Amino acid sequence: MWHALQQCFYRVGQRLKSILTDRRGRIYQLSYDAEGITFSRVTLENEINKRMIAWSNIKSLHAFKRDLLTVDHIYMAVSLKDGEVLQLDEDMKDWKELLVSLPDYLYGCKSFHEWWPIVAFPPFETNMTVLYQSSASD
Repeated sequence: MWHALQQCFYRVGQRLKSILTDRRGRIYQLSYDAEGITFSRVTLENEINKRMIAWSNIKSLHAFKRDLLTVDHIYMAVSLKDGEVLQLDEDMKDWKELLVSLPDYLYGCKSFHEWWPIVAFPPFETNMTVLYQSSASD
């Protein structure tokens, strides 16, 4: 019981620390290498959770935009071969670096300069665009 109470106080302290240090900025980070994409996020307890997606597990990539009333926000849907869909967005740290590098890892993926203007313009439209589709033999 005492250990559980200590854990509770520790987590409350970590959450207060998050609030006081104004950790409302970018709490998601993307990284990538020859193996795949890694998503890192900081939890409310200031712990880091990581998830790695192998390039070979990616079925398709779609870029699209959401109208947030006064601005647009660009996203990328990552569809995995097991049916799960993850969303990345332009507020994630290293987002643009990942997008520029995608054709290096996914054969046939559209380059950033090919798809960005199609998704970005006109404003306030969804502009769903396929960036990558794995071949049927994958």
